Amino acid sequence: LEAGAESNVLFMMDNEIGQGKFKDIMKINHSRIWQEGKYVDVWSIPHILIGGILFWIFSYFKIPITLRFILSIILVISWEFFELYVLGIKEQIPNKIFDVMLGIISIIVMYFLIEKYGIEKLLNSFWISLILYITLTSWGLYITLKK
Repeated sequence: LEAGAESNVLFMMDNEIGQGKFKDIMKINHSRIWQEGKYVDVWSIPHILIGGILFWIFSYFKIPITLRFILSIILVISWEFFELYVLGIKEQIPNKIFDVMLGIISIIVMYFLIEKYGIEKLLNSFWISLILYITLTSWGLYITLKK
């Protein structure tokens, strides 16, 4: 940089901030983030998390393995009906199918993780996943239902 160039850059930044451009740059369109995708979208993350969370909970309470899978899958599928009929959230069929598939995949992944590491070693991961799930779902529902 040549002499004085730094002050010009700072002046330009101050000038842009003064014109409100900084606010425009920092503004996040929250509703766009939660916009439905044809197959996968930000809502896919909570769907992935909940399958594993449910399976972990059922495993922690030592529910028989077959029943763990059945209950987890039923709850993952039931959420899609809850979204539609209770919350009034309408999604495209491929998106609903992918949401359920992602939940089921995470159930299977959690099964193998529990088999390999044991339920107790996954306790911290469970709490992190649960907090992330609650945070993302609350944020997404707030934005989606606000419309």
